Amino acid sequence: MAWMTQEIPPLVTELLNTGKLTSQDRLLDIGCGSGELALGLARAGIEIVGVDFSDTAILKAREAGHYFPDLRLKFQVGDFCDPNFRLGKFSWLIDRGCLHVIPDDQKQAYFNNAARGLSANGSFLIFHKSNLGDKNNAISLDSLKKMIATYGGQNFELITTKPYDFSEGKNEKVGFALYLKRSAT
Repeated sequence: MAWMTQEIPPLVTELLNTGKLTSQDRLLDIGCGSGELALGLARAGIEIVGVDFSDTAILKAREAGHYFPDLRLKFQVGDFCDPNFRLGKFSWLIDRGCLHVIPDDQKQAYFNNAARGLSANGSFLIFHKSNLGDKNNAISLDSLKKMIATYGGQNFELITTKPYDFSEGKNEKVGFALYLKRSAT
């Protein structure tokens, strides 16, 4: 399954190790799949809510989380592109592979929900695949920046971008990690 992953991305581990992501944070894992990232971060002491529109993924995530009843961890079926989506406020949002599959006509709702759910000055980390296996349709970093400006520009500031390898070193699914901050307004 495309939503099943096996480890916490090194960039997220770096956030933990440098204290940018701490046990004081409340994090929404957008498109959490079967919950590996959410579970790993909850085990590091962070309060996590994982959301995915797949009932099957959330069932697997809840089964995995069941073995750790003392963690601040919750999994919810939900569509982050639904204009009525609400799960409260978060200091962090992480999207590890959803935005690149969201149709253009739903991107505004995605960014509106991100703005609504992220506290002022909160952080948003997006992992976006650039070629999805089709080098003829690869998306450039400039195109991603334009997309963020178009759909989220009034609510987010793009702080930094980094190349990111989704294929665990095979250089097959290269993309970008985009770090955004919520505007204070």
